[in-house]
Amino acid sequence: MSKQIAVTIINPNQKEYTLWAFKGQTIHDVLLMHHFEHEGYCGGWGTCGKCKLKATGHLSEITGLEKEMLLPEEFKQD
Repeated sequence: MSKQIAVTIINPNQKEYTLWAFKGQTIHDVLLMHHFEHEGYCGGWGTCGKCKLKATGHLSEITGLEKEMLLPEEFKQD
């Protein structure tokens, strides 16, 4: 069985939601699973930029495609 993790989403109105997700799920899939509406033209493949977000915590390495979607000032790797 896959490990579940808590994902905290803060919407533009600063309302905070804690959602459960399976490790390895895309943010697109997590939002759909919890019935959050968003415009994801690429179906979660990371090519349209509609799921762009700030992320902290234990994250996977950023991919080349993800780097391409970020502006220089948005990309900060600690």
